[in-house]
Amino acid sequence: IVEASKYSKLTCLSIYSDRAHGHYIGAYRMGSKVDQAGLRIGDRIFAINGISTTGLTNEEVDDLVIDGEAFAVLILPE
Repeated sequence: IVEASKYSKLTCLSIYSDRAHGHYIGAYRMGSKVDQAGLRIGDRIFAINGISTTGLTNEEVDDLVIDGEAFAVLILPE
């Protein structure tokens, strides 16, 4: 089961969740701050703002990324 998060117009980021594999970058706008930070589609997300995403629902992970605010993300490249 893969769930798509809300696509945020301000963060230009969509996070997908797969119960077997966790959370990962699903889409982002080219040229956005997410793109400039070097995140890539398929990168697995382990933490956002120091909070582990392990065991969190898609909605809980979505809530960690607040529109218009900076956030730190720990990823494992695809």
